[in-house]
Parts: sequence; structure tokens; C-alpha cells
Amino acid sequence: MKTLDSTDHKILNFLQEDSTVSVKDLAQKIGLSFTATYERIKSLKHHGIIRKNVVLIDAELAGFEIMAYCNIVLKEQSNNKLQEFERKIKSEPQVLEVVKGKADQVEMDQGQVMERDGILVVLKAKKMI
Repeated sequence: MKTLDSTDHKILNFLQEDSTVSVKDLAQKIGLSFTATYERIKSLKHHGIIRKNVVLIDAELAGFEIMAYCNIVLKEQSNNKLQEFERKIKSEPQVLEVVKGKADQVEMDQGQVMERDGILVVLKAKKMI
């Protein structure tokens, strides 16, 4: 496991604010050379500390109002009914993900969601006009 020093923390703080900042500009902000800054970022990626670069969107301006996690327990728990429900729900365009099982906790990129004895459905909802 990589031990982070104060310079690594500075790099992470700047990148969390703006991951599009150039290595040159970041190097100037933290007082390191271009090469040293580049190598540190490369090491942070290699060790899994920086997993990926993402874009944060304004959900309302993009036409999405909510993201909902729905825990669904079917009345009938037969394999046929579960498969039928899963097939139908996955065909809906607003369904992002379906997780089934009896796990106590499901890890999602957006955070933790509690789930018990059912099917967790992750929905995106578009703004209705």
C-alpha cells in the first residue's frame, strides 16, 4: 500500500476540484517540476488511488431529475416469476441496473444502499414535460 505524503494530498485535492488541469499548471500550483508531478500522478493511478477521471453533470440541466434505488420484494418468489420480472424490468429504458440476491448491503458507485431479500433496481428518471 502506498503511503501518501502532503504533496500527494495536494495533488489529489487539486485533481478532485478539476481533473482537467494540465500537469504543467498543477506542477506550478504545488511547486514541483513537470516530471515529478507527472510521475506522482502516474504512481497514484498505478496504486489504484486515482481510479478514473469522471465528469460531474448538472442533472437538472441534463434533463434528469432523480436517481432512485428501489428495493422490490415480489409476492411470488418462484424462479419463473423472478426471471419474468427481471426480463421485463431490464427492458425499461430508465432502469440502469438490477441487482438480485439476499445480500445485506450492495455497494454502488453512488454510495451504499441497504437491500434485504429482494431485488434492487436503480432507476434514472427523465424530466417529464
